[in-house]
Amino acid sequence: MTIGRRLVAAALLAAGAVVLSACSSGGGGGTPAPAPAADAVQWLSGSAVGNGAQSGTGDFAHGGVNGSADAKAAAMKWVQLSAGRAGALNPVVLNGAGFTLYRFDKDTPSPSKSNCSGDCAKTWPPVLVDQGGKIFLDGVDRSAVGVVKRDDGTLQVTIGGWPVYRFSKDQRAGDTNGQGVGGTWFGVRPDGKKAQGQAAGTGNGGNGEGDVAVVYAGKNLSGGAQAVTGPDCQNLPQPGKGLSLRLVGGPVTIWSGPKCTGDSTEVTGDVADLSAIGFGNKIASIKFGVAGNAAPQAGSGDSVIAFDDKNFSDTGAAQGVSGPGCQDLARPGVTSSLRVNGGAVKIWSAPKCTGESSVVNADVPDLGAIGFDNKIASIRFGIGAQ
Repeated sequence: MTIGRRLVAAALLAAGAVVLSACSSGGGGGTPAPAPAADAVQWLSGSAVGNGAQSGTGDFAHGGVNGSADAKAAAMKWVQLSAGRAGALNPVVLNGAGFTLYRFDKDTPSPSKSNCSGDCAKTWPPVLVDQGGKIFLDGVDRSAVGVVKRDDGTLQVTIGGWPVYRFSKDQRAGDTNGQGVGGTWFGVRPDGKKAQGQAAGTGNGGNGEGDVAVVYAGKNLSGGAQAVTGPDCQNLPQPGKGLSLRLVGGPVTIWSGPKCTGDSTEVTGDVADLSAIGFGNKIASIKFGVAGNAAPQAGSGDSVIAFDDKNFSDTGAAQGVSGPGCQDLARPGVTSSLRVNGGAVKIWSAPKCTGESSVVNADVPDLGAIGFDNKIASIRFGIGAQ
């Protein structure tokens, strides 16, 4: 073949390759879009509030992905993934406003692919984040979390490869109305598996499997967080760095040395200040599935969500605190409505449960009605029905 003919053949082959490429990039028969790069979003340890997220954005944005264009844009600025419990689901992943997140059996985890769009996505809003947006990890391991590009180009958060969603019929934090719907929708665990109902702290086989401990760099469950999950004994990734502790599941024993050695003490609920029990910046390892010999503290596991606006509106920021004992709000004096999950609490106008007080045993849509609008500074759990 002459040089001229070779050049013509090469040109024809190149043109054919272009045509084939154009045909394969259309509708359903084409090659899937490449997975988003790991740096498509910003990864931060701890909660949105602890990291100073802007109010009225992210998980607190009014309307979310099914709202106005402005609401959608605000909602996609950040997402919080927190290991927690909701109803009988323990552990399960919650968003920054305390709503349960779900997975869909008809999706695929490897490669990650959502099969819920159109009307399905209106009932089950996907958890979306902007390119370059933030994902706050609060008790959920970074290695389990990713993002996948949906058919419309948006980025959906994944856990264990499974795309995750909200349920439109969950009306308040802690609802689990989507659990088991159609035999295909289930709450998602921090490892991406299906959340199942279990009594708090039972785990599997009594060894604390599935229980989670989150250690925070600051007091009052603030600052950067590191998490370990049972069963049995687990070393902290960053030993000796932690001033507060949140538990999801049963009691644990905390240790000053690796492999559950050294000084130890049993913990049955959240600890706002580890220094108060001699373990400030001291935990190196945690033993799950302990017998629970210590009597549970009153108010352990109870929580409240404090909203900046009346009627539990998510147009402003919200902040949550959990018992037992007295807990200071991270942002005192800005709360206009309150949700109570558990027993009665006493709200106070000053830190460390001082100043004026009032007993609250149910949700309060307008704190002004009881003289506490923009006034709460601290909350005491486990007070009984005073």
